[in-house]
Amino acid sequence: LDLSVSGPIKFLAPKNILVFDFTYLTLKIFGWKIYDNYLKNGAIAEREFEQKKLATQAFFSYFLVRENAIAARGKGGGLALWIKNE
Repeated sequence: LDLSVSGPIKFLAPKNILVFDFTYLTLKIFGWKIYDNYLKNGAIAEREFEQKKLATQAFFSYFLVRENAIAARGKGGGLALWIKNE
């Protein structure tokens, strides 16, 4: 199973905030593409992304950035951790 979501992003450096939206989905099972298209209203969401206010968008606020790890708090209060495996 291979599930991939993508979409527009923007980084607001002064506040360490990464704003994002998932607008496109690719789903493969055993290498066969099952779905490869925009999510509902995804094309519209991409066109309107830059004009939306931060309060209406999903984002991560980064509080730790190291060579092998990143930690951020999501808009909804969740914690995200990324660790680089070598």
